[in-house]
Amino acid sequence: MSAIYFYDDARARQFEPFALTRPGSELRAGTSLIRKRWERATSLESAGFISSKHLAQFEEGKAPPAVAPKSEIPAGSIIVNTRCVIPLDLTVDRFDLLMCEGAACAVRLARALPVSQFADGSLDLGAIQTSLGGRKISGRWINEVWDFISRRPLSRMRPWSATRRSSSKRAPRLGRT
Repeated sequence: MSAIYFYDDARARQFEPFALTRPGSELRAGTSLIRKRWERATSLESAGFISSKHLAQFEEGKAPPAVAPKSEIPAGSIIVNTRCVIPLDLTVDRFDLLMCEGAACAVRLARALPVSQFADGSLDLGAIQTSLGGRKISGRWINEVWDFISRRPLSRMRPWSATRRSSSKRAPRLGRT
């Protein structure tokens, strides 16, 4: 049976202060956790995450556990780079490799892989799969920690004047008589 494993690459492991307390899959991008977006898109459950050593004991709600460093990820499993944020309405069926903005964001393993290969976060998911290219999907990459808030869709950003109540009365100014 297939399951999803989330991979924090070297860049995701530097998203401080968040990376100090949780894996990237448990960060909220817009209205949903990155993990929830991928679970919804693939109709699969999360089996675990691969991240920094200090997160080995991470526990929170329904979040999957850290994968033991000496274990293997079974063939048929999907490994997702947690820096790739996909749209809420995306659905993906069978695939070998998914590409977002020209980079590999998810791969289905053809054979079991030791977790130790992901230990330092330097493994590129595109290097795992031997298929000739991948299927392109929409989404965006989180490259810096501030991308979680700075790259919101323009439709959600409103100018300050649109958020104020229109009123003929002016608010009193404090500190002046």
